[in-house]
Amino acid sequence: VEVLRLLRRLCGADACAYRVLSLDGAPVTASNGVRLLPDGGARDMPARAVVVVVAGVEASATPAPALAAQIRAWARRGHPVWGVSSGVVRLAQAGLLGGRRIAAHWEDVAWLREAHPAAEVSAALFVADGDVMTCAGGLAATEMMLWVVRRDMGAGIAEEIAARLVLDAVRDGRTSQRRMLDMRFQTANPAVFAALRMMRANLFSALTIERIARQQEISQRQL
Repeated sequence: VEVLRLLRRLCGADACAYRVLSLDGAPVTASNGVRLLPDGGARDMPARAVVVVVAGVEASATPAPALAAQIRAWARRGHPVWGVSSGVVRLAQAGLLGGRRIAAHWEDVAWLREAHPAAEVSAALFVADGDVMTCAGGLAATEMMLWVVRRDMGAGIAEEIAARLVLDAVRDGRTSQRRMLDMRFQTANPAVFAALRMMRANLFSALTIERIARQQEISQRQL
């Protein structure tokens, strides 16, 4: 939002517009405790708007079927749909990420690989795939928006906004996140990935290969 605010300041109010919506228009308390007062509900989405989906922590443990249905409806109407941080989880729950290469916050990688193996989870800061964009979140969201401004408005405007945000260097989407353990193992095999997670969870009392294979319901030779 700060990137867009500065874009309007530099290029005028006609450069872009943005608003905050909640599913039903009711206030939402963010995970930092700040209470957001939306401009409206899902029905107030402008016809040609880009939808940027955000979500709180542990989104993977709290399915939101009403939101998933609304995200699918927006996509069917031709809205570009972007997910930021755990908003990527909401896009996955809406069924929009199958067969796509995506970026995700490292905290959500394990769940995405296990629950949505058709999505190719990368270590990138953000990934644009047609009308779907995914972003790891945090400061990467600023860099994603600067990339969008550079693409649509030119490098000069993007660099001026970065300077006003006191950013000395802007990373592009190909830059990798600092890899936490779940990002280090680039395997799409769910049994192998689950086995690695079991092993890391039991570093001080090593599991036998037999037990790991039995837990994954595969043979030791296959593992």
